[in-house]
Amino acid sequence: MEEVPTPSGGPLLSGPHIRAIADVLLDLSLDIETLGTILCGNADVVQRHTEELQTIDLIAQKQRSLAAILQADCPDSAMSSIGVDVLRTRLYELLAVEETDDEEQPWDQIGGEADGTGDKVQIKPN
Repeated sequence: MEEVPTPSGGPLLSGPHIRAIADVLLDLSLDIETLGTILCGNADVVQRHTEELQTIDLIAQKQRSLAAILQADCPDSAMSSIGVDVLRTRLYELLAVEETDDEEQPWDQIGGEADGTGDKVQIKPN
């Protein structure tokens, strides 16, 4: 895989780096899934922390989806087939922001005097 320049001029990560990152994401998804399984073995934990356990599962799913995109021959196709709607939507939002990077962003217009200085406060997405 050849390096492609980014809009900022620096190269994107090359093939071996992408594959290594994907492998680590898969390893992490297994680790977090194992943690969730262990915690689910305790009925008291399950009763008290159902939402948190679901979040652990969602994190593992997102990591596997990201790894699949990084490993895919066609990342666009892999993105469109992500089963985690929240992740797919977020990635498309981030790509749209990147494509319009030279244009004024919606958060550039958000601001006020919340910082106490009278200067506008810029809010950027996560």
